[in-house]
Amino acid sequence: MKLTLIRTHHLADRTLGILCTDNRKLCDTLEPALSLPKHAAIPAGTYPLRITFSPRFNTLLPLIENVPKTMGSPTDANDSASGGESGGNRAPIDQAKRGQSSARFAEREGIRIHAGNTPKDTSGCILVGERTGKNLMRSQHTLTELLKLLPPDETHTITIA
Repeated sequence: MKLTLIRTHHLADRTLGILCTDNRKLCDTLEPALSLPKHAAIPAGTYPLRITFSPRFNTLLPLIENVPKTMGSPTDANDSASGGESGGNRAPIDQAKRGQSSARFAEREGIRIHAGNTPKDTSGCILVGERTGKNLMRSQHTLTELLKLLPPDETHTITIA
């Protein structure tokens, strides 16, 4: 499935948006602000999306892969404050990229789509739910419905605009 996240409101502490497929709204989203020095919102682009087991949440969740690090992003994937997850969920890195110290090859790990209602519930991930003012509600229900549309054995992408 091809998902599109359209960012609609850029606020000081959060970014609000709409998650769609085939020009049909699926849900509302909440991400960190684009300007945060640490845990900033994901840069615009198209990314592979896989449904994998999240050790942090102890369930299957969408994992956004190949997300580039931004200025101020943590460099240690094991940094618990980063919200990132390390381990077997990481996409393989092209051999030409291994050993390169260039920032253009650096990637953030463990960036998920998950339930949450306010900026305090995310460390760089995309939260899904129904928008109420500047926050989300019915987040767990929305995530459950979204997961029904994303079979774990299929290839998915997310385009962030």
